[in-house]
Amino acid sequence: MKVKKQFLWISLFLLGLQFSHAQQHSVERIYLATDREFYVAGESIWLSLFCFDMNCAAPQLSNLSSVAYIELRNEASLMEGAKIAILNGRGSGKIEIPLSLPTGNYRLIAYTKQMLNQNRVVLFDKIIPVFNTLSTGRLPGTQFVHDDSLFVKNKNHASDSSEYIDLQFLNSQTTFQKNSIIPLSLKNRSNEAITMTISIARMDNPAHNDYTLNDFLANCASIPEHGTFSQKYIPEYEGEIIQGRVIAKEAPDSENNFVSLSVVGSGFDVYLSPIDVHTGEFAFFTHSIYGDREIVLALPSVEESSFEIFDSFAKPPLAPAPPLFIDNKSESFLTQRSVEMQINHRFATDMLNVDFKIPNDPILSYEPIVYQLDNYTRFPSMEDVMIEFVTELRFRKINNRPRLQILQKTPTGWIFGGNNLMVTIDGIAIFDHEQLFLYNPHKVKTISIYNRIFQIGDKIFDGIVQFESYKGDYPDLSLKKNNLIFDFKGMKYPCKFVEIQHEVSHLPDLRRLLYWDPQVDLTQGEQVSISVKTSLVSGDYAVVLEGVTKSGKAIYHKFEFMVE
Repeated sequence: MKVKKQFLWISLFLLGLQFSHAQQHSVERIYLATDREFYVAGESIWLSLFCFDMNCAAPQLSNLSSVAYIELRNEASLMEGAKIAILNGRGSGKIEIPLSLPTGNYRLIAYTKQMLNQNRVVLFDKIIPVFNTLSTGRLPGTQFVHDDSLFVKNKNHASDSSEYIDLQFLNSQTTFQKNSIIPLSLKNRSNEAITMTISIARMDNPAHNDYTLNDFLANCASIPEHGTFSQKYIPEYEGEIIQGRVIAKEAPDSENNFVSLSVVGSGFDVYLSPIDVHTGEFAFFTHSIYGDREIVLALPSVEESSFEIFDSFAKPPLAPAPPLFIDNKSESFLTQRSVEMQINHRFATDMLNVDFKIPNDPILSYEPIVYQLDNYTRFPSMEDVMIEFVTELRFRKINNRPRLQILQKTPTGWIFGGNNLMVTIDGIAIFDHEQLFLYNPHKVKTISIYNRIFQIGDKIFDGIVQFESYKGDYPDLSLKKNNLIFDFKGMKYPCKFVEIQHEVSHLPDLRRLLYWDPQVDLTQGEQVSISVKTSLVSGDYAVVLEGVTKSGKAIYHKFEFMVE
C-alpha cells in the first residue's frame, strides 16, 4: 500500500510539473477552416482545425492540447457543440446544423482548455450565416433588403502559393460537364512538409467574408502573445478530462474511495478516479472517447448513489453577432439550395468517409487468450463454463460471495490467485462478481483474457477479462443502484467528404460541395492525385487550398472552374 501511495504522489508531482511547464511555454491559438462561408439549416459544417503555439519565433503546430471545443452560438445560447481530437496540432470533424435553427448570423468559436487559462482569452471567432427556408424564425435584426452589393462574388485572394503547391487540372481545362470526372494533381514544391485542407464547392451567393489562415496568422502576429495564466483548467495532454461529482447516501470506505467510468461497447475503455472527500468531485483522464456513446458511472463501495457530469463546454460570454441582411434576389436561390439539401438527406447513403486511424489505448497492447463460446458445448451457468473449458479462470467464494480468479505464474508454479480482476461485460466494469456468476452464458459470444498485471488510475489489477455479447448491448444485465448510465457525446470522428455513393444509379446527385479533405499532409516533393466527380448542379466552382508549412508559412490558393 505504501508503494502505491508513493507512486500516486510521484505521478501527481510530475503532472504538476508538466502543467506548470505548459502554462509557461504554450500560448495556443486555433484556426478553423470551413468547407463554405454560409449554410442553410440542415446542412453540415465541415471543419478542419489548426492549433498553433504562438510562443515561438514562428507559428508552430502545437503538441500540447489533444482536445478542441467548438461552439455554434447565438449571443446567449449554445446551438450546437462539438469536440475535436487534436493530434500534432491538427484535427477535423463536422457540425450538423439543426433544421429548426432560425435564420441569422451565428458565431463559430473554438478553444482549448489551455487557451481558457490565459488571463486574456483569445478565442477563434467566425461569423456563420445560416438561412432557414423551412421556418419563418429569424434572429433579431435579420431582414430582407434591396441591396445589390450583398449579392456579389467572394473576393479573390492574391496568392503566391505556386512557390509551395503545384495544382494541376487534366489538360488545363476550366470547364467540365455534369457527372464527369475531374482528375487533379497536387505537388509539394517547397523544401519542407506541408499540411493543408482541400475544399471543392460551388461559389454560391450571397457572399460572405473570406477570412483565411494567412489573415489569421497575420492578425496573431500583430497581438502580443505573452501573458499570465490561471490554474482554472488542467491542460488536456492525452484526451478529454471528464469531471463531475458523486452524490451518495453513505460515504465510501477509505480503501474503495473511487468511482469508475466505463464506455459501453466492444473493446476496453475503463477509467478510475479518486473522489475528493470534501466535495465528492472526480476527474477521469481519458484517452478521448469517440462518437455518441453510452457511459456507465459506478461507485462500487456503496449500495446507492447518483452522479453529475460537469459540462465540458465553457460557453464564454459573447458579443451579439452583427445582423444578417439578405438581398431579396437571393430568396429563390436559397429555397433551391434548401430543397437540394433535403434531397441529399433523403437519398445520400454514403456521404461520410471515415478513413483516419483512431489512436488506440495502449493498455491492451498484446494479444489476449480468446474463447469463442460457440465453438464449445453450451453450458447453463457461467460457473460451468469456467469448470469445463476456460482453464485460466475459476470462481471461488470469498466472504461467502463468488469471486472470479485467474491462473497466475509464481516461483513455485501456476496457481489460482489474483482475486482483484478487472471484469467487463460489453465494456461495463463489473466489480460485484456475483453479477457475472449469475449472468446467462448463452448471451456471451467471446471471453478475452489478459493475464498480466495492469494499473488503471492508481489501482492495480491482476488481469483483465472481457465478456462480449453478440450485439454489444449488454443483454439482461441489471445494473445496481450504485451505477448510472449516461448518454455521452465524445470526439467527432475524423472524416472527409467524397462522392456520394448511391445504391440506385438514377437517384439525383445535387451536391454543391464536391470534395472536402480536412487534412492532406505532403512531405517535401510529394505528389498526390485526386479524382473528383461533378454533380448535376451547374455553375461556378472553386478549388480552395489552405494550409501551413512546417516552418509556419501560410498557404492559400483558389482556382475557379465551371460545370455546365
